Amino acid sequence: EGYIDYYMSDDAMHFYSTGNHIFKAGGTERLRIDSSGRNIINSTSNGSRAISGDHANLQVEKNSSGLLSLLRTSNDNGAAWLAIAKSRSAAGAACQAGDNIGAIAFTPHDGTDLNHHAAEIRGYVDTGIGSNDTPGYLTFHTNGGTTTTTERLRITSAGYVGVGENSPATILHVKADVGDLLRLDRNNTGAVGNQIAFRHSASGT
Repeated sequence: EGYIDYYMSDDAMHFYSTGNHIFKAGGTERLRIDSSGRNIINSTSNGSRAISGDHANLQVEKNSSGLLSLLRTSNDNGAAWLAIAKSRSAAGAACQAGDNIGAIAFTPHDGTDLNHHAAEIRGYVDTGIGSNDTPGYLTFHTNGGTTTTTERLRITSAGYVGVGENSPATILHVKADVGDLLRLDRNNTGAVGNQIAFRHSASGT
């Protein structure tokens, strides 16, 4: 049961129901707003799915590529941005060092559910955050065959890269407990030149 009202006080249409709002086109459901306020687009299950242990406020399903496109059409060199933001309160409160700003999770169905990640990219706040000063670092994680991921690579706020090392001390810092730290192979027997070259010049070339 439900009804639609128009209120002149806020110049808006108000939709009311005791359950879900369902929008159909061509006889097929295209959008559902459920009783919890979740927006579910093109659902094949006619309801919310739990992914990564939560039911997202916006869920988009499709059985092919092209779930989301972002296009900027301005006649300039500006980009189309996808912003992932973090605040410590709805009113706006400064983040702290170590706060996870946002993450991208790659989540396959394991035959049971969609709650375990195969890989992740995460962005964190680094030490020294202040007004108009937001240092940060990125971490890259993969799952070696368990229920959780492990950090494999980190890019610090200083631009240092750590592989197997979360506090890199140089531009590239590689650390491992077993096996080779670095391996260079050439698969062309006729190729010439060095496999690795060290150069130094005042001009940086």
